[in-house]
Amino acid sequence: MVKELFKAIRLNNLFILGVIFATIELFFIFKTTAKPIQLNGLLIYLCVLLTSASGYVINDSFDKKSDQLNFKLNKTTLSSKKLTLIAFILAGLSIISSAIHFQRTFFLLNIFVLIGLFLYSWKIKHLPFFGNLLIGIFAGICPLITYINHQEIQLLINENTLTNKEINQLSIPFLLGIMAFLTTIAREIIKDIEDYNGDKGVNSKTLPILIGKSASKYFALLFLFSIALCVLCFLLVKENFLLSTTTFLSVITLLLIPILISIIKTIKATNKTDYSKISALIKFIFLSANIVLLIHTFT
Repeated sequence: MVKELFKAIRLNNLFILGVIFATIELFFIFKTTAKPIQLNGLLIYLCVLLTSASGYVINDSFDKKSDQLNFKLNKTTLSSKKLTLIAFILAGLSIISSAIHFQRTFFLLNIFVLIGLFLYSWKIKHLPFFGNLLIGIFAGICPLITYINHQEIQLLINENTLTNKEINQLSIPFLLGIMAFLTTIAREIIKDIEDYNGDKGVNSKTLPILIGKSASKYFALLFLFSIALCVLCFLLVKENFLLSTTTFLSVITLLLIPILISIIKTIKATNKTDYSKISALIKFIFLSANIVLLIHTFT
């Protein structure tokens, strides 16, 4: 039961999300003038983890049939009824956590995301691109949550006491949010191509089903090229972000090269196995972005 629950909540993904928050907090402490996070601020991060877990579980509940058609053997064996119950319990705990902390903006945002994740799993994911876009937006929001825990940043900027380079440092979590947005959309499109047969079997109208696998592949490439362009622009203005040589090289080796490899692999992809590997590579790219941030923090 516990093992199946861990599968449903995507424990590995939640761990990665926790690492993202921890990395940004370390960055704020060692690289900026932002204050260390307060204990009650941890409730916001706990709330995000609970919301994410709830979204994963409710998605599995609705995806039972398509997962079987796609032969996804790594999914939980828990019944749809149990998954739905667990999802609502997690959502309830998330709402309670956000209510205890009560920061109005975050509380309303959390309710919006919970509703959005339910609607996504129920209907929106079966529509062309809208589901990909919604999950991309939610992924992009995650790094930005750290700003809610550091409202002093806006005060520092308004006081006009910071240099442009100090302001650029404070904008790095925002850049990470853009990275999350673009990589998630690209990965979601790739996953839709990978899941073509199962989605078609449950009458989904995802992008690959609507316009075909080949056209969808080039749509995914559009976002991958956008990521590569963003990384190149970041490298070109490295002085503005006070990048060390170590950080500069890590951006090239951990981000730019894997992105270029994913582009080449996507162009050459022809079968489900190919797209599965590309999906894993894109996930690695976003994880690498956090490793780069950690390197930047201490160099």
